[in-house]
Amino acid sequence: AIELTVFAGVALSDTWRERPWERGLIRGPAEPVVATLADYADAGVTEMILSIGGSTRRRLATLEALVDAGLALDGPTPTRPEP
Repeated sequence: AIELTVFAGVALSDTWRERPWERGLIRGPAEPVVATLADYADAGVTEMILSIGGSTRRRLATLEALVDAGLALDGPTPTRPEP
């Protein structure tokens, strides 16, 4: 079997443009971004690598917004080192 993986840049913004994949970046509000990622899954993509830019705080906020909009993260949860 062949596994399908997609590498996609993701950014959150207030506006949504149709066919975001043609611009090289999936950009828009969290809900349509998650819906677009779900379209890839429906097409047979089994893994997605998301590139999220910005500071650590911005990246975490983007991930939180995507999860709140329905994005399911699957995989190991990193553990924090003891201080």
